[in-house]
Amino acid sequence: MAGNDFVVLGRLADPYGLQGWLRLHPFGDDPQAWADMPVWWVGREGGEWREARLKGFKAHGEGLVVLLDGVPDRTAAEALKGFLVGAPRSALPTTGEDEYYWADLIGWKWSIPRASAWAGWMG
Repeated sequence: MAGNDFVVLGRLADPYGLQGWLRLHPFGDDPQAWADMPVWWVGREGGEWREARLKGFKAHGEGLVVLLDGVPDRTAAEALKGFLVGAPRSALPTTGEDEYYWADLIGWKWSIPRASAWAGWMG
């Protein structure tokens, strides 16, 4: 599936332990809700995405660690370091009024209330 169809939710970081777990760096405010998604997708920016079923998800210290199907050990986990975690836009819940996914903000011009001109853009 092409990268434009996805909303990036986070990034896989360093391996955790010897059994294939990875630290997760979330880009959203409720990453524990992702545990309910039956399929995760992983890929590189601008590249192809592939399905990755979630086998384990837990809080660890101040962060989160995940175990994906097909990642049996630390060596396999190291190969996924830096991959993005995302979901097809169609699989995500609709946002409420005045709520946005980060991906929706890219390219928007913004301004500061009471400012006479726009102040910048997300890019």
